[in-house]
Parts: sequence; C-alpha cells; structure tokens
Amino acid sequence: MKIKTKRKRYSYIKYPFSKTGLYCLAIAFVSALLTAVTVFKAIDSDTGVSLFIAAVGLSAILTDLCGIVFLFNALKEKEKNHSLTLLGGAMLIAVLAAWAVIFVA
Repeated sequence: MKIKTKRKRYSYIKYPFSKTGLYCLAIAFVSALLTAVTVFKAIDSDTGVSLFIAAVGLSAILTDLCGIVFLFNALKEKEKNHSLTLLGGAMLIAVLAAWAVIFVA
C-alpha cells in the first residue's frame, strides 16, 4: 500500500516584500528624477534660476522627505523582506545629500 505525500515546495523568498517599502522605492525614483531635472535645467538655463526650476527643486526635496517617512514606516513592519526598502532608503539619503551639497556650494 502506497501513501501519497505532497511534494514540499520551497520558497526562495521567505518573507514577502514590504508594500510600504515598494512605495518608498517608487518615491525615491521620483525624487531622483526631479532632482536630475532641476540640476539639468539649472545648468541649461542661461538667464539664471527661474521659478520653474525652483518649484521642481522644492518638489524634489518635499518628495524626498515624504519618502523618508515611508522608509521609517516600512521598517516598522515585521516579518517582511526589506531589501527594496533599504535600496529606496539609500537612494533617498543620496538625494538628500546631493541637495545638501547643492545648498552648501
């Protein structure tokens, strides 16, 4: 008499990705994009910094700060995979450091 047993399936990702961490990563990409637009438009501008460039720069900084709030909320979640959260956090810190260099220079 044979006993049927279910085949064990292994998951390589033990914990699912944090949904808030995915939002954090998306916000980090948006913030980096806005920062790049600001820097390239400021370099391309012959007349100086216009109101458009200042508005996009302020939006980039506020988006970055919002992303940092999402980062802390995502890291509070337990039993989640935080690899994308940490990638987004590194991008947010890099963008914030770039803005600090821009203001100091």
